[in-house]
Amino acid sequence: MEILPLYTVVLLVMLVTIGILLVIVIWKRKNTDRYKGINFHTFYFMGIIFIPVGVISMIIYSRLGMPFFIGMPFLTMGITYLIIGLLNKDKWQKSNKSREQ
Repeated sequence: MEILPLYTVVLLVMLVTIGILLVIVIWKRKNTDRYKGINFHTFYFMGIIFIPVGVISMIIYSRLGMPFFIGMPFLTMGITYLIIGLLNKDKWQKSNKSREQ
């Protein structure tokens, strides 16, 4: 049972690191002329990807006899990203192919 806190700490460190890097990238892009806003369509696709990853990891961990809630962060992130993407559907940026036509 000592492994579970290690996984939790590693996951939290990874999420905090990704969050800090995301803030730095957004801050740098805002200070340049290239900043075009947030593409909420990406959040939608990330949600579609993370939901099955969370469900599959929960199934695999439960079959291996480990606590199934290890996959819950992926499922939670997927649902959150999907909701963010769908709530901002009117702000989705069009792809380059549709701009050219």
